Amino acid sequence: MIQNLLTYQEYQKIMNAVALVISENPKSHAAFDLSRLEYAQSAYESITKGRSISSIEQRSYLSNSVYSKGWFSISENEFDRLVNIYGEAVTKIAMIGGNFSSWLEKSLPNDQIIALGGACALESIDTKIIRILQQDNELSPLICQYITRMCLQFPTWTQVTGALIPRHGLNIMYDETFPWYLRFEEYGIQDAESVTQRVYDGIVHAVKRYVRLHDPNNILVTVPFTDLKLGTRGYLKNWFEMVEPYMRALEKKCRLSPANHDPDTHIKAWVLYTYFGPEILQIVKQYLKEKYATYYKQFHIDQATLHVRGKQIDHLDTERSNIWMHSVILQLTDTKLIKNWKKSFLTPFHCQEIAQYQWLLKNYTKLSVGFSGFLDFNYRGKLLHEDSAFTRKELKKILQEGLESKIFDSPLRMHTHNVDTTIAFLERFKNPNAIFVSKHILINFVKVKTKICNIRRKMTVTHNFINMFTKAKMLFQLLYKNKSIGQEDASLFTQEALQKIKKVFIQRFQSDFVLYKYLQVNNQNIIHNIEYIEQFFGDISYLHGKLKLNNRQKHLLFIQWVNKKIHVIVQGSQESLLKLERMKNEQELALKKIDVTMTRNFSHLQTDELSKHIEILPLSNNYFVSYMQQLLFIKPVRDAYINMVQIAGDTSKKKDEKELKIVEVIQRIFPVVQDSIRYIMLGGDYPWNARFKFQFEMVY
Repeated sequence: MIQNLLTYQEYQKIMNAVALVISENPKSHAAFDLSRLEYAQSAYESITKGRSISSIEQRSYLSNSVYSKGWFSISENEFDRLVNIYGEAVTKIAMIGGNFSSWLEKSLPNDQIIALGGACALESIDTKIIRILQQDNELSPLICQYITRMCLQFPTWTQVTGALIPRHGLNIMYDETFPWYLRFEEYGIQDAESVTQRVYDGIVHAVKRYVRLHDPNNILVTVPFTDLKLGTRGYLKNWFEMVEPYMRALEKKCRLSPANHDPDTHIKAWVLYTYFGPEILQIVKQYLKEKYATYYKQFHIDQATLHVRGKQIDHLDTERSNIWMHSVILQLTDTKLIKNWKKSFLTPFHCQEIAQYQWLLKNYTKLSVGFSGFLDFNYRGKLLHEDSAFTRKELKKILQEGLESKIFDSPLRMHTHNVDTTIAFLERFKNPNAIFVSKHILINFVKVKTKICNIRRKMTVTHNFINMFTKAKMLFQLLYKNKSIGQEDASLFTQEALQKIKKVFIQRFQSDFVLYKYLQVNNQNIIHNIEYIEQFFGDISYLHGKLKLNNRQKHLLFIQWVNKKIHVIVQGSQESLLKLERMKNEQELALKKIDVTMTRNFSHLQTDELSKHIEILPLSNNYFVSYMQQLLFIKPVRDAYINMVQIAGDTSKKKDEKELKIVEVIQRIFPVVQDSIRYIMLGGDYPWNARFKFQFEMVY
């Protein structure tokens, strides 16, 4: 077990920071799921104390959890036990159920919990997409194709992070191949059971890495629904008999015709039983004892007294579309609502589900079941396991255009086959003002810019060359006429100026064969051009403020030769300079045309389609921050997140100033986020540095 690095005060601080960010989209599902915790808690208190229930309490009620405590109500004693169980993963816990709260306060020191989770083979967003396809006769044939393609790409990021809350030691995940493969069969998937099993195998492998990222010593095992034998051993039948009186009372109250409620056909009952079935704790303990005997002993499963399901907050309630059930479950006298929803009651499964929730409300405190809830991956207030990052209008348009890669490969929904694309997109948050253009335009732009730079460099060299030779022309004319170079003219030819002229002469004449032949005329020994030029300029000296050439007779031939040559050299260089000027003008015109093209494209496209998803503030609309929220169990990520929230809340700074600082935070924490994502989704070496060694430096 790794050392816990989190205090109660730090936990409250990070949870309040998350809540502050989420509240930036106050009407969103994410904001509702956090804010509802307070009212869900008071709803149960109102029921038990006989008080009237407000509309917000009714709406916020959590059907599965019944009595819930938000993070803001968790006591320090409860936290101490939570952090002992979950370690830094406690940062994921936004709420706990009432039974779990009681267990934390009253259980014996050696008592254990069994921490479990699960995942859907098709997420809520997938079923929404399927419904859109079903509603269009032309698109409905694509349903099977859509599911088949997605099954090849699962797991998604949300299937992994939404599976459970990792605890120290043994983690358990339900394998829901059954009953999900039955749904796949309904959609026309061939060999549905094998396809579904492969989906769950992929999810489990990724969740194992997710669990280990929290603590390398953590272990994950699976419990297939079928191995629970809820049907063959009569567990469902016994439970249905307990629920029967509630169901008949409901039928009588709502004047419904009695229906035959068969546990074998009510498949959702299997799922609900793993949430709050009356014997689920003992069933799972017995399975672990038989299947994983070593772990059973190692982790003292025999001392487990509570079955704790870790799930997304919205999964601790009936579906959002069925929130009307709350009024009936709580037995409120809202006759208008009951009348409006009477058609739904006529569906046997709805009637059965409401009866099960009413039974749970009555018997909750007697059961050995508890819950820990968390806020799943969210962006712009949307929970991306149930909603698309695209607007509904955009999503429908994409689907109407056919099942293109956009719907499958967009980095706005990460899965195992687009991890690199997603990370590349996240990397853009390190430099959000960067503009992305087509490769062809960019290559041309770089080529032209490079040409212009080279031409300007050559022009500078040529211009300097002309200046030096023009000055040399004056010098050599004076030397040829053997005139005394007085102080006024000598001031033009300082030692520094002479050195520059010498350098240019060496560059120009070092390989000049004509000069070489001239130099051999009066020399008995062979002398090379550079050697002679060094001697010539070495013989120029100052005397009483005047410039003097020593050994003039020796150099006379060279002086004559230079005076004849220098005019041609300067003229040729000037022509080269004019040619370079024309070339520069041509390339600058070409560059201007490229600029016009790029500007026109930017004004229409504003770079690419993903650019509108690159926001720094508000933080709730920052896609990079969304990933950080799922990695808050890593200390440097927590520190960076708090740093961002503090910067965003600084009223003394303008928005652009705050965004620059937040971008700097992203740049610093990016390696940790990147390595964590890669490990969870793709595997490979354990990211020890990102998880345990990296130190985040605050941005001020």
